[in-house]
Amino acid sequence: MKIKDMFSTAAKRLRSGFVRFAPFNILTLLWALCLMRNNHLASDDAETKRLALSIAGGACWGMLAALAARLALERRNCRAWLVNSLPSACGMALAAVGTLFWYHVRAESSWYATWEMLYFGSLVSLGAFAGAQLFGKRNAWTAFGHIFLSAVFVVLVTFATWLGSMLCLMAYGELIAEVPPRIVEDVSIFVWSAMAPMFMAATLPKDNEPTEQPKAFTVLFWFLVPIGMLLLAILYAYIAKIVIAWSMPSGHMNWFASCAICGYLFFWLSLRGSRIRFFAFVARWGWAALLPVVATQVVGIVIRYNAHGLTTPRMAGMATLAIGVYALALAAFDRSAKSAFIVLAVAGILLTVSPFNIVDVPIRQQSARLRSALERTGCLVDGKLNVPENPNIPIEDAKVIYDTWEYLSTYGWRSPFCYSRREHDKTRRVRPGVWHGDAFANGIAETVLKLSDGKHSNLPRLLKADSEEVVHPRSRNSTITYTFHFDEDSGALDISCYKTLEAPGSSNLDHKDGKYFLTFKTQPKNRYDVTAHVKKLMDSYGAATNCGDGRYYHSIDLKAEDAVWELEPNLSIWVTGLYLHHPQGKQQDYVDYYILRK
Repeated sequence: MKIKDMFSTAAKRLRSGFVRFAPFNILTLLWALCLMRNNHLASDDAETKRLALSIAGGACWGMLAALAARLALERRNCRAWLVNSLPSACGMALAAVGTLFWYHVRAESSWYATWEMLYFGSLVSLGAFAGAQLFGKRNAWTAFGHIFLSAVFVVLVTFATWLGSMLCLMAYGELIAEVPPRIVEDVSIFVWSAMAPMFMAATLPKDNEPTEQPKAFTVLFWFLVPIGMLLLAILYAYIAKIVIAWSMPSGHMNWFASCAICGYLFFWLSLRGSRIRFFAFVARWGWAALLPVVATQVVGIVIRYNAHGLTTPRMAGMATLAIGVYALALAAFDRSAKSAFIVLAVAGILLTVSPFNIVDVPIRQQSARLRSALERTGCLVDGKLNVPENPNIPIEDAKVIYDTWEYLSTYGWRSPFCYSRREHDKTRRVRPGVWHGDAFANGIAETVLKLSDGKHSNLPRLLKADSEEVVHPRSRNSTITYTFHFDEDSGALDISCYKTLEAPGSSNLDHKDGKYFLTFKTQPKNRYDVTAHVKKLMDSYGAATNCGDGRYYHSIDLKAEDAVWELEPNLSIWVTGLYLHHPQGKQQDYVDYYILRK
């Protein structure tokens, strides 16, 4: 085929695709324009930003709904008027509902944070359902390869367009007039958020179209297949090492094994219809080579589950493995991959907003582990926390209490989603869920807060179960940061006995031989030993000085009486922020303050 004919065919196909997915394209433009609008709004213009982002969220839902509806109707050979009208109705309706929904939930930041999984889960579900419609009888083994090549083409065209646009803007800025940075960002948003999705949709195949794979596709896999085989050989060597040592290091294999499974599924979807026998053999029988890898991965997950229970990442990994195993079963029985996309679509909703989502289920399971450990040690009577005068908790139960409480009382850092409590809610100290928080864990947190006189919500410390023995050595050698801030709600600070309050400053805290020393950057130049003040805060607010787990950034409010440090008879500082890193010496500690003079 001549180059002129190739360009003519490509242009005709793109024009047809743009018309075919007109509702999708309109909503894609709306999505990109709302993102561009948000880019020009001031950070304090909360209401306008809320509206722009809500419309963008609804438009993103609507565009995928319109795409999925069009493909589903085409697959079922529905009448032309229905194929042309129903996707528009579906897209516009879901866009409107989505806009109202997100506008409502964005009014409450903590509520929005717990519902953000709905956004990502629904996008996965709509995208997977649309993908399932592309697998027909005539192109069951070639559709994915066509989509992959189209994606490569779209990325290259989009990147070239973006690069050319940046060059033009740079030339205009250098030769004619300055280009505002926001305009540069707008161009990037439009190219990648509007142009790329529209071109990708326009290249999607129809059931009655041939999807032969070009030679360039074959050449690519002569490089990719050997890389996949090398990764599999490394995993086999690792499995042999485990068998010889009869010990499995925790967390070292899971991601690599998941990559190997995803790699094979990519080969299976791309090469099952290949005319090259070697590629066809790899696609047809490669699943058998992954069975030892999957078995080892399952054993590793069971070991970690028995030791530490469920967490959001662990449950997500288990769900991913389950979907991967289902796809491997389809490959083993030489079935179409369509049902795998349907399973992914169902999982996208089931694991994000149903009662079985990947946040609530781990919370309930960890709460049950905590309840069992407290009952075994006699620290739970009639469902209420009971703290003995001299708790003597067995080491295994102490580990469970420490592990579960660290998970339940930590916000966001162990999860791909961030859930933060409302700033004015001083009693909430447990991880919130998608639907509701765990009642038992919330009750324990409130009791701990009350028993510690409102200074901390550290259950292991209250039960004297946070010794070095219950923390993994790898965690003890990592870094944890404690941040203390003055709590204005705890009462007014009485500084009537001081004559002057100097401008705010910040100084480093030196740590040597277990002591903390403060030296002002300006006058006075004396070196003050503030160890007693630091230790008091660490002891009173439940922060450990000898170990950390390296995954958290603890922020704790200071009471008024603990915020003033007397350095000498006529000199004190009002501490507004204290930042400590442990183990000491790995990072620089420092303190923010006002200087008070009598």
